Amino acid sequence: CNHSCTFCSCPWFAPDSNFKELPELSVKQWKRIITRIVEAGVDRIAFTGGEPLLKEGYRELVAHAAGTRVRDQNNRAPALYLLSNGRLMSSSVLQMCKEYGVALSMSLPGLNTFHEHTRAGQAKDILKWFGEAHNLGVRTTAGITVTKQNLGELYETMGEALLAGADQILLNRFLPGGRGLMFERKLALGRQEIQE
Repeated sequence: CNHSCTFCSCPWFAPDSNFKELPELSVKQWKRIITRIVEAGVDRIAFTGGEPLLKEGYRELVAHAAGTRVRDQNNRAPALYLLSNGRLMSSSVLQMCKEYGVALSMSLPGLNTFHEHTRAGQAKDILKWFGEAHNLGVRTTAGITVTKQNLGELYETMGEALLAGADQILLNRFLPGGRGLMFERKLALGRQEIQE
């Protein structure tokens, strides 16, 4: 991933983790897996990470997935989703989403607190891409991990995402895991904050 989010729950980033990172599968291996699971009836595929736009050959994988068919009475392509932090977003990625009907989700963990949460980028850049996606007709979701740090601007964050063009908001409460274990006191919501 090209972010170092304080709320990240990936197990290999936990303090004292013994979770073994294995080599990434090749595009050829992923294509075989995608074909196999779709033929077995999987009708939704989400490309996620880390950051899926860092995967060499991701466009080829998306095109391949869009060309597969679920073996059912409709013989349709699976629904495709791309979950990105948005840092590598580009017009060509949005065009790919439009071409293959990929629903796009981008992380927006705050406005003023964005950089504190991600240690990279700015909220205004992500908001710009929500607008560009909207103009192209690409369906989008703003993924917001709610923390003690961004709770005070949650209403504004949701509002800015929707005003920029996001179609949906997905709220996730920070749950300590991975790197997030190091920031639990700073980020974890208490009972009162959860109710708020």
